[in-house]
Amino acid sequence: MLLLFFFTFSFSQKCSSGCIGGCLSDYTCLGQCKNTYENDTSCLLCKDIYHTAAAVSSVYLPHNNSCEQKTQIINKKKWLPPQSYMTEIYVDIPTVFKIDENSDIDYSFCYYNPKYRIGKWIKLNMTLVKAPFIAFNFSKTAPVDVTVDLTLNQEEFSVGACTAHFLMSKNVTQRFFKGPNVPPTNPITGERYTEFMYYLFISTNEIADFEFSVHVVESVDKIWDVSFDIPPTEIDEIARSGEKRDVYIEFETYGTFHFPSCMPSMLFKMAIFTIEFSGNYSVRLSTKKLNKMNYLQEFAVEQDIDNHVTTSCVNVWNGALHGNQDQISNVGVEIKLSSTLKNTNKLEFNYSDPQNSNFVKKSLISSKYSDIKMVKVNNKYVTKSAQEVILKNEGVDGPSKKRYFAIMSQDYFNAITLEYEVICKNDCNMYKRQGFCLTSYSKCQCVDGYGGDDCHLKCYHNNKWQVTDTTNLCYFGTTNCDQYCACATGTTLVGHICISNECRSGKIGSGEQCKQTTEGCNENCYCDTNSYVFKNNTCVPKTCGNNKIDKIYLNNQFIREEE
Repeated sequence: MLLLFFFTFSFSQKCSSGCIGGCLSDYTCLGQCKNTYENDTSCLLCKDIYHTAAAVSSVYLPHNNSCEQKTQIINKKKWLPPQSYMTEIYVDIPTVFKIDENSDIDYSFCYYNPKYRIGKWIKLNMTLVKAPFIAFNFSKTAPVDVTVDLTLNQEEFSVGACTAHFLMSKNVTQRFFKGPNVPPTNPITGERYTEFMYYLFISTNEIADFEFSVHVVESVDKIWDVSFDIPPTEIDEIARSGEKRDVYIEFETYGTFHFPSCMPSMLFKMAIFTIEFSGNYSVRLSTKKLNKMNYLQEFAVEQDIDNHVTTSCVNVWNGALHGNQDQISNVGVEIKLSSTLKNTNKLEFNYSDPQNSNFVKKSLISSKYSDIKMVKVNNKYVTKSAQEVILKNEGVDGPSKKRYFAIMSQDYFNAITLEYEVICKNDCNMYKRQGFCLTSYSKCQCVDGYGGDDCHLKCYHNNKWQVTDTTNLCYFGTTNCDQYCACATGTTLVGHICISNECRSGKIGSGEQCKQTTEGCNENCYCDTNSYVFKNNTCVPKTCGNNKIDKIYLNNQFIREEE
């Protein structure tokens, strides 16, 4: 019976087909690996996967849940193979070629692990391309991961540079690869080539049988796709719900390469998106979540009477950290967008105003908000957050204009998460000097006496009413009392306190702490925070346990003396 149990148990594990004799646990073999696999107890990788030799005679590649030995490795003395292994393609002429188990095996000028891949080398004579932009239309006929690598380096260069790279994953049958017509620079003379080739290596890390087609077109206009849109309806929705949303951007699967309008001398891979909103709030955009270096630019798109499209720089942000930021923050970009035109990107407080002076001293210059920088100019404090950038062009051409952005990276294998959320309603009433927006904390920082999500006047502050008509108002900051001093649904206002129906009936409602009639319990079924703490499901005097016999008070009224 024990032997039968062990037999059943061992074969219920997740086990590689490379194992001999089954598995002890998930992907842990009982014995050796088959001779075509790395003998590393997991038997998941094909043999000799980590080739370091300059030249090899055979490699092992995955094929139908096994590893097969292949010998058709290109024998080359340079980073490029001999021209006989190249297939030349031409603009406006679709080219189809086949990749199968007999196709050439080589390694790319882009980095891979495993190093050797099965695929096809192609070249495009860019001397014949007169337009400033080109687009490759790639398609494949099988569910297999295929990568496309492109280099500007010419045959006489000592090494190949990974100028562009992207992935066509298993579930993708077609992908566009778009970018500029870029003449390479001669590394010796520093001059631009007038005659040059683009070299591409299309490859996969497994043996498969499929057709791959390439169709190249040229364009006088910059060619790019909008990867995703954030429409005004979505922004309004998250403004109501208060939720944070994000988009995962896997740069390896994106095929747009360009010299950005704001950084025209650097080639980047781009994920382009649009955003549009017109509410009385701001939107926070952040790419810091995954702690990956990236850039963000906003650009304007214009179309002339001949339908030619041009782009121009609006603003650009660098995701690198500076100064002490590397101690407290991830790399990446974080900005605040506003839908209304502002005349300034600074908030000024009159230092001679005692209330503002006190706010500056007590609220801003603190360790909690250490990213706030204060500068005194002409008897005024000017605040500027080191991590907060208010756009110089907020609300360009009025509200609800579609705005174009590009997240950019030179790490073609990078992945970025773009987070976006609605923050700082009414701009925290900054222009009434009632508060200002802390982008990094996604909230308003209010002047003393103001609060809520937009720094409006509190109805009740420091045990005093700040409004004349207190009818039907609850105390600001008390349980179930909202920012506008109204009781939450399911509660009743009694003496400016919001009391739940369960509490009024002598029960303890959801989230409540005590019954009304018990010691230390307020009318709203929460412990009195002035004299009591909630502990072990009861209201306990704060003085309990101090080795003294104290007099207990509730709302300044004597209750009893401790025993």
